Amino acid sequence: MQMRSFEYKYFLLAMFAFLIVSCSHVDEVTPRKYLAFVVADLELQRNAISKALLSDKDVPIAGSLVWRPTDGTKTPPPDFGWITRAGVIFVHNEKFGVILVQEPKIINGKVIWSCVVHPTSAKPKLCD
Repeated sequence: MQMRSFEYKYFLLAMFAFLIVSCSHVDEVTPRKYLAFVVADLELQRNAISKALLSDKDVPIAGSLVWRPTDGTKTPPPDFGWITRAGVIFVHNEKFGVILVQEPKIINGKVIWSCVVHPTSAKPKLCD
């Protein structure tokens, strides 16, 4: 009877080890993580907008958002992206169900960016 108990324990241990190996951790992209990638990838656009606003010029990249991921992560492009003449950036991604709005404001000679995200639970730390 003890032998069966011993075999059963090793069987369970082997199954547990198999499950751990076969269910390896996958770095899943959540809506929050997706928006963190997007906010980081929009740095070049924000810099161009800031430069134009500080020199009292029209935003040269206004119109449809041209997607250029900067960090090599191959962030999926948004389904919709737009930059207004005032420099406001709109991004929407249907797969992740998120909307991002980044708005520049000139305060004391510096461009400060506000960040609005829907749903708010997807707001990345980069937007704080």
